Amino acid sequence: MLGINRKQLSLADSLVRQSNRQSKTSDFLNRISETIDWFPIEALLIGLYPSERGRKSYPPLVLFKMLLLQNFFSLSDPKVEEEINDRLSFRNFLGLSLSDSVPDETVLVRFRQRIQAHSKEIFNLVNAQLIEKGLIVRSGSIIDATIVEATSTPKHSGEKAQDTDAEWTTKNNNSYYGYKSHVCADDANNLIDDFEMTPANVHDTNVFEEILPPTTLSASADKAYPTKQRDEYLDKMGIENRILKKAKRNKPLSTEDKALNKSNSAYRSRIERIFAHLKTIFKYRKTRYIGLGKNKAHFAILAIAYNLKRTVSILSV
Repeated sequence: MLGINRKQLSLADSLVRQSNRQSKTSDFLNRISETIDWFPIEALLIGLYPSERGRKSYPPLVLFKMLLLQNFFSLSDPKVEEEINDRLSFRNFLGLSLSDSVPDETVLVRFRQRIQAHSKEIFNLVNAQLIEKGLIVRSGSIIDATIVEATSTPKHSGEKAQDTDAEWTTKNNNSYYGYKSHVCADDANNLIDDFEMTPANVHDTNVFEEILPPTTLSASADKAYPTKQRDEYLDKMGIENRILKKAKRNKPLSTEDKALNKSNSAYRSRIERIFAHLKTIFKYRKTRYIGLGKNKAHFAILAIAYNLKRTVSILSV
């Protein structure tokens, strides 16, 4: 049941928030709150709760923002609860007064389970606002995939795995057990326009059309993606084909193709910055959870967090 009462801010709350506005973290979180209209997201989240009697729950928007904080700052469930109790900027972002209790990790776990099947829908709601603001412009799209190892990795293919949704794959003569995060980035501002998550053994090229927006003006990708059928599809859709060309047996690339590849490769490589940020800043080198559904839902929130952080940088220039 929804409805824990939100107390009116006291004079002490107001004074503390006023003094806290100048901190770097507070400024970052305030900019996000000013950029995003939370109402449609809150409406969707509230709709996920059945109308029933029982113990009053925390407002779902507070819990959703907790997930964002968790991903912005790479925090575990217990740590994000601890940090909210200690940091005024976090409380301000959540809209909690000094006297409000902070949802504990069990509440956050249940909320994550509740939104799992709707995480892509939430991602799309946020992206709709970025499109409306002209931040995702679709002048061109770049597609690539990155391997993310499972949180528990067997030592070899014959060993029983804890995460049975993950699969083995090989890259650069190294074996990995986990998943692939397939990403379509808007080339203008390097925002995540769409994504999919699959077991690691699914070839990069298999989800290309699924995550490529049909309204984009150009499509870029590396040498894992060119096919005759794809060339025909892009031509039919009127989308400029900037996928790197691949030499075939007894048919090497022409000088012109090599020059075109060099130009398109530099352009395509922008998406690597997204993967670098996710893995280095957001610590997304391994999955957090077991199972494709949970990890896809986590990536959706991670992608939202990345896009919001990137949006603040874009608007600050």
